[in-house]
Parts: sequence; C-alpha cells; structure tokens
Amino acid sequence: MALPNFPAAIRDAGSSFAPARLAACVSFSLVDDSDIPQAVQLLSAMLADSELQIRIQSIESLAALVERGADVDRASMQCVYENGHADLRAVLLQNGRQLLSSPLIAAIDAASSKDELLRYSAAVSLGAMLDDEKAQEIRNVLLTLLDDESMEVRITAAFQLGARGSEKSAVLLESLVESQDDKAIEAMIILAQLGLSRSRKVLENVAQRRFAPPALRAMASTALIRMYGNSYFSGLNDMLQSWRKSRRLAALRACAAIPSDSLAETLAHHVVSAVGEDEQSAALWALWQVVSKYPHCAPVLNELRVHLGKSLTDELSEYGKG
Repeated sequence: MALPNFPAAIRDAGSSFAPARLAACVSFSLVDDSDIPQAVQLLSAMLADSELQIRIQSIESLAALVERGADVDRASMQCVYENGHADLRAVLLQNGRQLLSSPLIAAIDAASSKDELLRYSAAVSLGAMLDDEKAQEIRNVLLTLLDDESMEVRITAAFQLGARGSEKSAVLLESLVESQDDKAIEAMIILAQLGLSRSRKVLENVAQRRFAPPALRAMASTALIRMYGNSYFSGLNDMLQSWRKSRRLAALRACAAIPSDSLAETLAHHVVSAVGEDEQSAALWALWQVVSKYPHCAPVLNELRVHLGKSLTDELSEYGKG
C-alpha cells in the first residue's frame, strides 16, 4: 500500500479500515517540518487505537519525529509504558531516550522482568544509553544480561557491550562465529572493532573453512586484515578474483562492513576492472567506507575519479552529501 500524503493521512487516521490507519501512522513520521506538531497530536490520539499494531506504529513514528526535534509529552508516554500492553512497553523501552521521562529507571527495572521481550528491550535501551553519565551502572546491568536464560537477550547484551569496547562480550561473540549462527556476521564486525588477540584463531578457522558460506569467509578475512594487516589478504583476494560473481560481491560487502586502509588500492583497482555496474558500485561503496574511516586514503579516491563514468561519479557525489 502506497503511503498517503499528509492531508490524505489525516483523513485515513479516522478510517474504519485498519491498514489505512496503519499507513497513516507511518506517513505521519515523514511529514514536512511545518506539519510535525499536528502529526504529533494525531499520533498521540492514535495511541488509543483498538489495533495493537497501530498503537505500536504510533510510538515508533513519534520516536522518529522526536529525532527531528518534535516535542512529545513524556509524562503521558511514561504513563502508557507503566500501564500498557507488554508489546507497547517493549517498543517504548527501545525508544526510551526519545519518549520516556525516566528511560534509565525503566530499562534497569525491565532488565529483571520475567518477560523475555522486556529484558531484550531493556538490553537495546541500555545499549543506547551507554554514553550517558551513568555508563558504569548501565554497563553493570548489561553484564548481568550476558548470563540471561534467553539466548536472544544474551546476544543483544553482548552486541551492545562489544560495540562499545567491552572485552567481556567476546566469549559469546566468538561462539556465534564458531557456530556460524545467523548473527555471526554482526559478531565478526564487533570482534574486528575489539581487535582482541584471543579472537584470532576463531576468525582464522572460519576464513579457512572451505565449505563455510562465502559471506562468512569474506567477513572473517576482512576482520583479520583489519586486526593483523595484509598477511591475511590472500583469502580475500581469492574471492575478489573468483569467477563467481556472488563471491566477488560477498568479498566487496565484507570490505565495506569492516573497512581497512590496506585495502584502498585493491578496491580502487576493482572499481575500474569490475565487469558490470553493480559490482563497480559495490567496490566504490566499499572504497568510500575506507576513505570515510581512514582520511589519509582520500588521494586514492581522488585519483580514481578520472576513471569513473557519469553514473558512478553521481553516486560518489551522493555519498559525499551523506
């Protein structure tokens, strides 16, 4: 269903057809700045909708508007949190910094809830607040969630801690990599950021495992390159030179996810030599990630510009605009 414009969304907000009301909720999060106050008012009214999914979407849309500078009655949202359906409380927790008057208290309390979804949402919320003045208190609560009975909660806590440099999450992250869990790629990205020598063997095992999915092998190789340099380049290069396009693209996506300055020249060459604009585009995106993280690699990108066609030049310009 196409999203309605603002006047149509105002009309659809009162429709008896639930999908139309849901589309209106989404549309309200995308309004022009001048219409934000009215959108907040309409979304606040829809928190009383008979459909749970519409109430949930109203919360998510309100959070999106707060990110754009909207004012929301946080005391009212706190009341919804304290008295609402468990699913509503979960989504409010996950957007606590934007919507709740006491997000830290709510998240710490939810971390010990009997409800798995609330504990998961607490982990998400606490992770978003790790840069606050009470970071140590937040970190301590997340550390307790590393031992939660729910694997999903443990993984979420590990991701939140690992992304912010906590070595205590490494054991769980490494186990996800070793088991080739569906979250293994995200775990490898965080392990590359942590750069712990203890993770080296785990990543090597995946990079050298011939029958592992190409995406995992490529990600393990780029993680090792980030951590230890080009001594691990051969495995990634084999994928970049593969006759299978799917493997070349997997390698380029890995280079973008875990950028390394030692890959700048290789990626620039691939932009020029790749067959097909989609592969050139993937190589250019990976190179842009390298330059964004390592500004000293910018000359490589500047030298490449003269070899780019119009579409890739335009694409690069869009990257520069953010």
